[in-house]
Parts: sequence; structure tokens; C-alpha cells
Amino acid sequence: EGEEGIGTFLNIRHQSPALLNETVSITAEIIRLEGNSIDCSFEVRVGERVIAIGTQGKKILKLEKLVRLVEGIRGNG
Repeated sequence: EGEEGIGTFLNIRHQSPALLNETVSITAEIIRLEGNSIDCSFEVRVGERVIAIGTQGKKILKLEKLVRLVEGIRGNG
């Protein structure tokens, strides 16, 4: 509580289309957890067909720090 995640990177390799009305499944796994950094890998499938694979990074920050960061970017701080 009092914390929020902010993305640090996103890598996606698209391999096949998902067609209209197909059910898409997403599986994710934490591959690195160090301090306040979390990296995950993910795979997107329609049945046995792989649609996309990738990795995503996130940092967990205190909410007040994140608010100050966003306000600074907006020019309010």
C-alpha cells in the first residue's frame, strides 16, 4: 500500500495475428526481482499458436515520489 509501479521498458516480438473473435491467453513470469525492480517475460497465444513474446520491466516507487515525478514532467513541480 502507498506504492505504485512505473514501466521502465517493453520489448515485444509479434509473431502471428490474432483474428477477430479469437480468445487470446497471456502468460507472464517474473524473471528478475531485485530491490524495487521487477522484470517479467510474457507469451501471448491463441490456442497453440504464439501471437507474441516479450519482456517488460517495472520499478515500484512510493506513491508520493511518483506523484512528484509526474508533476515535474507536467511542469507543475
